[in-house]
Amino acid sequence: MPKKKRKETPAEQSKRFKEEAEKLIEDGELNPTEADKALDAMVASQRTKACHQGAQTGRSSDLQKVR
Repeated sequence: MPKKKRKETPAEQSKRFKEEAEKLIEDGELNPTEADKALDAMVASQRTKACHQGAQTGRSSDLQKVR
């Protein structure tokens, strides 16, 4: 039988997440600079993709969503 999920408040969850992230950084398993660059690249590629899709449909509402 699966374990019950722990009920946490948003503050407790945030604290636990920050502690785990700090542990990964200290252990060298997470590099914040590289993670930021990867996230920026992913967001930029999605914006470009959405912009091209809006241009193909010709709907101005699609173009406005990415701005």
